[in-house]
Amino acid sequence: MYLNEKMDEVITSYEVYSGMLKMVMIGLGLLSSLMALLIQYILIALLIEDNARSIALLKILGYEQREIRKLILSTFDITSMIGFILGIPLLFTFYGQMLNSSFQEIDMTMPLRLSPAYVVIGFVVLYSTYLLTRYLSSRKIFRISMVSELKTMQE
Repeated sequence: MYLNEKMDEVITSYEVYSGMLKMVMIGLGLLSSLMALLIQYILIALLIEDNARSIALLKILGYEQREIRKLILSTFDITSMIGFILGIPLLFTFYGQMLNSSFQEIDMTMPLRLSPAYVVIGFVVLYSTYLLTRYLSSRKIFRISMVSELKTMQE
C-alpha cells in the first residue's frame, strides 16, 4: 500500500520534528552545563585540597587573598579554552553520527551546520559556568587555616 501525503503535511511534520529536536538539544546543553559545573568544581576542590599547605604558606608569607586565588585558580583557564575548542570537532563527529542514525530510519538527511551565534552562546554559558565554579572554589581557599596547616606540618 502506498502512502500519499501532501507537501504541506510533510513540511508541517518536519517543522514539528525539528522543533522537538531543538528542545532536546537545549535540554542536553543545560544538562551538560550542569555536569561541567560539577566536574570543574570537583577538580578545583581536589586541586585546593592538594595544595592546602602551599596556600597556607602563601598566606603566612603575606600574599593577598586575590593573589592566592589568581595563582591557584587560574591554572584551568587555558585548559578550559582548549577543551572548548576541541569540543567543536567532537560535536560534529558524535552529533553528526547521531543525526545520521536517527534519520536513516525515516529515509531523510539533514546536514549538520553550526551557527556562529550558537558557538558564542555555548562559549558564554560554559565560561560563565567556569567563572561560577572559580568563585565557589575561591571561598574554599579563604577557609584554609594557617594554624591547622602548620600543626599538620609539624606532625
